[in-house]
Amino acid sequence: HDGEVTYQSERFDLYKEYVKKLLDEDKAYYCYMSKEELEELRAKQEAAKERPRYDGRYREFKGTPPQGIEPVVRIKAPQSGEIVFEDGVKGEVKFKAEDIMDDFIIARSDGTPT
Repeated sequence: HDGEVTYQSERFDLYKEYVKKLLDEDKAYYCYMSKEELEELRAKQEAAKERPRYDGRYREFKGTPPQGIEPVVRIKAPQSGEIVFEDGVKGEVKFKAEDIMDDFIIARSDGTPT
């Protein structure tokens, strides 16, 4: 036992605080992509035999948000450079950021963390 048990549901205020901080620091952003747009994007990627991933269309969005869409919050993942780490079995492992990184969702449209 490593200490007191902590439930994610009891920490929503803390998570929201950090999501706000990431938004304020331009390290995250609101994504207004509809489910239909996402399905269309995924279908195109599948047809082209590409790895399904978000295309970043709202990464630098500064316009008027679309009506009727409750946005999710996505992290601004690195788009270039190398990700390097030490693996206990393989040793040093390197990946190109653009090959593996995606702007993943950190908060759902209802504000709950992912």
